[in-house]
Amino acid sequence: MNRRSRSFYHNILYGLLLRLSSARKMRIGKIGAVLLTIALTACIGSDTALPLPNATATIGSFGLIDYNVARPLHVEGRFVKDSLNRTIYLRGGWAPIFEDTCNARAAIAGESWNSYLATTKWRPEAVNLLFDTAKSWGFNSIATFIWMDWWIYNSRSELGVSRDTIVTDRPYQTNIDEFLTLAGMKGIYVQLRPYGVEAGWGSVGEGRVNFPFPVLGEPYAHDGHIIPNATAFAEFWYDVSYKLSHHPNVIYNLYDEPYISNRQVWLDAAELAVRRIREAENETGGYKHLIQIHWGWCGSCLWIGDWIDQGKTLDNMIFSNHIYRSQGGGAEDTFGPPPYPYNYSVQKSILQYEANDPGIPDPYKPYGRAWKYVVDTYNVPIIATFGAYQGWSDDQEYKSFQNIASILNEWGIGYWVYVWWRTGTSFSIVNDGVVVSSPSRVGQALIDAIADGKT
Repeated sequence: MNRRSRSFYHNILYGLLLRLSSARKMRIGKIGAVLLTIALTACIGSDTALPLPNATATIGSFGLIDYNVARPLHVEGRFVKDSLNRTIYLRGGWAPIFEDTCNARAAIAGESWNSYLATTKWRPEAVNLLFDTAKSWGFNSIATFIWMDWWIYNSRSELGVSRDTIVTDRPYQTNIDEFLTLAGMKGIYVQLRPYGVEAGWGSVGEGRVNFPFPVLGEPYAHDGHIIPNATAFAEFWYDVSYKLSHHPNVIYNLYDEPYISNRQVWLDAAELAVRRIREAENETGGYKHLIQIHWGWCGSCLWIGDWIDQGKTLDNMIFSNHIYRSQGGGAEDTFGPPPYPYNYSVQKSILQYEANDPGIPDPYKPYGRAWKYVVDTYNVPIIATFGAYQGWSDDQEYKSFQNIASILNEWGIGYWVYVWWRTGTSFSIVNDGVVVSSPSRVGQALIDAIADGKT
């Protein structure tokens, strides 16, 4: 069976499982349920006819089947729920799946995450191992960066060479499409987040740029030769949504840490992008996906009030911010400049209140980030990304990580932790670069926190 046919049947069978699992009134009897489960599992697991991942299933009373696939999500107030109206707390890790290469960077057991095969060859068995490992850590979701130009040109490249260089055996869009299907069959949601407009570092591409299109007088904006304006940015998202609308498990984060001096430019551009995403979904008859909007690095969440007070849409919208105690450079981060606090009650007060609230002790009053204040005041969901800088050896960072996870669990706020599945970064939460790697102490703290959050 060729790869195109395989991907087609992946999507067909995933859709069938979704419909079976959503048909809550369908009673076919226990014998019928067993026979249907055997038939589907045989199809799903076949290595010769239809090589798909196994989708687990449970059979309840009256022969009802519950396939553990990722179902469409929607927002109700501050909560994210699935199509069976169950509250879903999105928790998992950030992984460099599509940031370094146009292939899904996944490896088989005992193989390095940056091996030649992991970089260049599409291998469903490696991708499914990634998802199985994620599930073993308790994840129900994964966040990953993408590059906008790799999507626009449907590249087969990797970092360090031009986007026209052929490195991978399949193009970017094909790999992302099938990655989402396999993730959904495993019950995993995937957040796609542009890290920048043009892939690359140094002389090959611009790499990370704070804003996706040029804005007069803004030194941190992109130069515009790929995305010249807000309309082009919205059209990028229209194209992504149009091509991925059949996936119920994809979440769109419009841009990673956008920042310029005039925030209103971003809010208006994001509103236009959201409108075009919804138009694509309507045109294709696809799912209405969660759309995530972010602003800045890891400051106050009060900017979310600007979006809401201006009457911009809240339809399946989620918001996000980052929490970092330090990044190793002595800069002002979530909890203010050095000396960075790692006391639980101090950190909790900073995350809970607005700046200068009397509930925040001195000298940290100016750094209130208003996470809980915004959730309670505006009744909207916020998702966090956080990590621990060299937390494998820095005891204060390790303690801070545990504090943050506990606080977010208490408030019912979901999170993706940076960075999972790779080494070579000061925020890694695995012990080495071999798959399947054991968790570092920070990784174990994440596993424990996710387990605690389910109780």
